[in-house]
Amino acid sequence: MTWYKKYLSVYEQPLQKAPQEVIHEIKTKIEKLQSDTPLVSVVIIAYNEEKHLLANLWSLSDSVCQYPMEIIGVDNDSSDNTAEIFKMTGIPYTEYEHSCGYATITRNMNIVADMLAVVA
Repeated sequence: MTWYKKYLSVYEQPLQKAPQEVIHEIKTKIEKLQSDTPLVSVVIIAYNEEKHLLANLWSLSDSVCQYPMEIIGVDNDSSDNTAEIFKMTGIPYTEYEHSCGYATITRNMNIVADMLAVVA
C-alpha cells in the first residue's frame, strides 16, 4: 500500500464529505503532537484550501518528531471552509486580511510571531 493512499480519500473533497471519524482522528492526533514548549513550529498558511487542507493535516497528524512541536494555521481570508477545518481539527489559527498572494504575509510575520510568542 502506498503510504499516502488513505489521505486521498479526503483530498479534493469538500469538507461536507469528510467522515467525522477522520476529523476526530486528526484532532486527537494533533492534540497529542501540540506542545506548550515547542522547539519546532509548523505554520500552515492557507487560502481557499478546503479541498486540500484536511488531507495535509491528516498526513501531518501522523508525523513522528523527536522534538516538541506545535502546529498553527493562518487563514489568508479564505471564502471557503478553510477556517472551519482549522477549528474542527483543533489547530490554533489566526485570520489574516487577504493579500495578493503570500508576499504580504511574509512581510508581516508579526502575526505569526505573536502566535508563537516570539519577541523580535
